[in-house]
Amino acid sequence: TVTVSYDPMGEKYVGNDKNDAPKDSVITLTINRIKGELTVDADALNKTYDGAAVADPVVSTKNDTADGKVKYEYKQRNADDSTYTTTAPKDAGEYTVKVTVAADYTYTEAVAYADFTISKKAVDITWSDADFTFNGKEQKPTAAVADKDICKDDTADVAVSVSDGEIVAGEYKAQA
Repeated sequence: TVTVSYDPMGEKYVGNDKNDAPKDSVITLTINRIKGELTVDADALNKTYDGAAVADPVVSTKNDTADGKVKYEYKQRNADDSTYTTTAPKDAGEYTVKVTVAADYTYTEAVAYADFTISKKAVDITWSDADFTFNGKEQKPTAAVADKDICKDDTADVAVSVSDGEIVAGEYKAQA
């Protein structure tokens, strides 16, 4: 609230009985915050699967970002907005990050979105010996993911199939 006192025509009021003193005017001022702005550097979020969750992205804003005033939420790209979670993704897929910076004394709340991708990791497969002696039973080689390609606590099971499934001597194609 601001109280404004004024002197008509620049004259100071001198109390006497023939005129009234000017009235004080009381007005309420509303000072609006500046619209908050926010940008998200999503390039750093794009990566190849490594078993670790993405790190929260770098943001640029004039809003105060101290003490938990920035909120990061993630969802699979094109999923319903009700699926946003504060848990950062680690699995291969396409995602959207929503970053919200709270309002402060100067700026309004700001929200920004960015899409990013965690690409599938290519792995090397090692095969057991593929030469077999005919024994009248179906035989197939085994395959495993190279240890260097297994991330953190992941495990890798490889299914092997043999084309034609015949049990006769010959050459066959195995696929993992």
